[in-house]
Parts: sequence; C-alpha cells; structure tokens
Amino acid sequence: MIRLTIEDTDYMFDEALGIDLSRAVGSGVNAWYIGSPQMGPLEVGGAVFSVSSGAAVNFDQIKFAPHAHGTHTETLGHIDENQLVIEELRLPLFLPCKLIRPSLETIDGDQVLTEKALDLCDYEGVKALVIRLNPNKEYPINYDHTNWPYLSESATKRLVEAGVEHLVLDVPSIDKEKDQGALLSHRAFWKLSDSPRTSATITEFAQIPANLPAGNYLLQLQVAPILSDAAPSRPILFKPL
Repeated sequence: MIRLTIEDTDYMFDEALGIDLSRAVGSGVNAWYIGSPQMGPLEVGGAVFSVSSGAAVNFDQIKFAPHAHGTHTETLGHIDENQLVIEELRLPLFLPCKLIRPSLETIDGDQVLTEKALDLCDYEGVKALVIRLNPNKEYPINYDHTNWPYLSESATKRLVEAGVEHLVLDVPSIDKEKDQGALLSHRAFWKLSDSPRTSATITEFAQIPANLPAGNYLLQLQVAPILSDAAPSRPILFKPL
C-alpha cells in the first residue's frame, strides 16, 4: 500500500493493482500505412545473435516508429521546428487524473468528441485526463483507413482552458486520420501559435479496458528516455482507496 500527498491532497492506493493502458511495440498494432516494426536478431559477419542459433545471448535490433507502432507519449516537438525531445521533460511520478467515457457526435460520417459532448463529462480540476474514445469493446490491430474518432478543435481548446496538461487517448492521433496536415487539435493543445505549452504531453494509442469505470485515478506515465519528439510509453492507472 502506498500513501502520498499531492498538492495538499492525501492519496492511498495498492501499487499491485495498477491498470496498464499500453499497447506494446511488436504486438502487431500499427497505423500510418507503414506496416509492422522490423524486429529480429542482429546479424554481423554471418553470426546471428540468437541463442537458438548458437549465440550466447539474444541481441535483437528493432526498427520502428513511435507514432505508428504502439502507445507513445509526444511533446510539442511533434509539430514544432525546434523539436523539443521527450527526454527533456521531467514528469511527476504520479499525476491525479480523471478517466472520462464521453458520447461522440456523428459529423459528416466522423465520430467526434465535441465541446458540447465534453461538457457533459466531469473533466475539470486535474492536470491529467484519460479519454476512452473507442465506441467498441475491442480495439483494432491495423488502424489504416479506419477513420478513428477524434477531438474537435473547440473541445481541445476547452481542455486547455480547464488546465489539462497531460492527455491520454486510445486512438493513434488526437486529430482526424486524414486531415491534410491541419492537425487542429495538436496545435490547439500545445498553443503553438500563441504561448507554446512546452511541458504538456499527448499520449496516443493507449488501450483502455471497456469495463473500466469513469472517475478519479492516479496516473503514472512511464516514458522511454529517447531523444525524439515521441517515445514508447506505459501509462498506468491506480484507483485511490
């Protein structure tokens, strides 16, 4: 059992009951039309670094794209020429957060989280927010051409106004799959054209259990230390007792 105090509020939770929201690199999940990661034992001078091939160790090399091949956390650097890297951020060990399961509106065939639908949810008062957008019990493996649900620009601006700094979503992007590079919600969340929010993060491609109730949680956002705008991550939720 862990007890801690965050901003004058006491929390207690069982560290053994964390709920892992990540989808692993190499699990088959992919998006953005580039296929699966390339994974396999290193080969040097005819030697194959795999125990099954006679080597002393397994020594894999992996070629993958964080944005396409699993749960990842990204920074403002994703859309900014300065390319702020995820390794430069120092995230709190635990973040008070809320999980919401909003209803989506159908607009021109798209499933959209609008400002109106968002305002029917309890999302204020925390810096971290987890949103389950997937309307189905199961998640796709290949997201290519699926036109996943996304946030409207106005809904995203509403989250910024409410003080949300860390957003976790269960889709490959906060924006529409095919938006001709507009990235309206990315730009709105990081306030790129105004006062850039360099400490804010978006985590995409999470997997949120269909039976996980909305409510208050603690979020531990584990991010791989990679010098890039995004890196594989493991968001874990803990339910306060």
